[in-house]
Amino acid sequence: MSHAFGSVVALLLSAVLQLTSSHPILVVVSFDGFRSDYVRPELTPTLHKLAQYGVKAHMMSSFVTKTYPNHQTIATGYYEEYHGIVNNEMFDPQYNETFLSTDIDMSANKWWDEKPVLPIWIANQLVDSTNRYSGSMQWPGSHVKYRNQTIKYLHGFDDAMTWDKRIDTMIDWMTAPTEPANCVFAYFDEPDTTAHEFGPFSEEVYAKVKLADKTIAHLLKRLQETGLLSHTNLIVLSDHGMAEIRSERVIKLNEFLNASWYDMYGASPVWSIQPKPGFEDKVFQTLFNASKTMNFTVYKKEDIPQEFHYKNHRRILPIFVLADEGWDIFQNMTWTQKGGNVWGNHGYNNSLPSMQPLFIASGPAFKSGYNHAKPFINVDLYPLMLRVLQLFPTTQFPSNGS
Repeated sequence: MSHAFGSVVALLLSAVLQLTSSHPILVVVSFDGFRSDYVRPELTPTLHKLAQYGVKAHMMSSFVTKTYPNHQTIATGYYEEYHGIVNNEMFDPQYNETFLSTDIDMSANKWWDEKPVLPIWIANQLVDSTNRYSGSMQWPGSHVKYRNQTIKYLHGFDDAMTWDKRIDTMIDWMTAPTEPANCVFAYFDEPDTTAHEFGPFSEEVYAKVKLADKTIAHLLKRLQETGLLSHTNLIVLSDHGMAEIRSERVIKLNEFLNASWYDMYGASPVWSIQPKPGFEDKVFQTLFNASKTMNFTVYKKEDIPQEFHYKNHRRILPIFVLADEGWDIFQNMTWTQKGGNVWGNHGYNNSLPSMQPLFIASGPAFKSGYNHAKPFINVDLYPLMLRVLQLFPTTQFPSNGS
């Protein structure tokens, strides 16, 4: 259970959940890498107004603050050490295989479907398979089966599909004449993709932030046109924030650690390291000595801080390396970013303000004009969404949230 936020449901939800239908409607929209401080009236007028009239809360990402791990945490309510998606790239010693975030084939079920993990979209369908239907617009991990169940409506990754078209497709699912979706998740890869190239405070990123705001405006317009707005519970969030990196803040492991001694998996600034047999102590000691004067921390797996909830899975390897905020760490770096000497990254300590993601909610289940400043962690979203969808008793769907 979450240690800090046992009352998240009571604090964010209305005193009375209005029964507008036999299957309440929930729409969750994620904008990758959208920092919470991007919400301001001149940049995001729609989101600013939505926060004013709905709920705005200080949500924390789970550690590591990476895309795939946090989207799976949001969907399942489990920390990464429980659901097993521990980075965008990871090695599984049991399978002797490497997972890449570009692998979206249905055969990848073994990476995702770990009991007792159950995404909210499958929970929604299991409660009443004849009346409740879920949909996913490009949400990571929604393409696979869980407990031999698939999501009813699915549109996989498709960069060519315009953002308005994605919204229109979601509305089509929700207004289907015989099997309308009442639980819809949507993922957009911006402003993250642009921030990685140009940095989180670039004009290029602000253009994507404005596009995200216009996309929510289009969603609200379509919900209004179809008569769904007053019945829809909308959560707009992100998976993590974004920190600024400068070219002089790059650590290259090859400069002090022999590459033949180890394999590494993950993505800067967080790496799992598997030393080659016989090199375990040498790799760790070399990294530890370097960390005394360089901007990173190295842990043996068993010594990773408990508050990270990030040590009890086989895909977290014997040595773990974490760069300081604003630093990148690679085996080597032979490329350049489009933004020149400034770019962006994430993955750092989830308590850092730069890693704070967006959370805004609005709809009949939520309070109005409420700002919750006390931090809560995103595992708590799962029991919140269970309540919004009225999936009772919620105890049949366990999670790390509360």
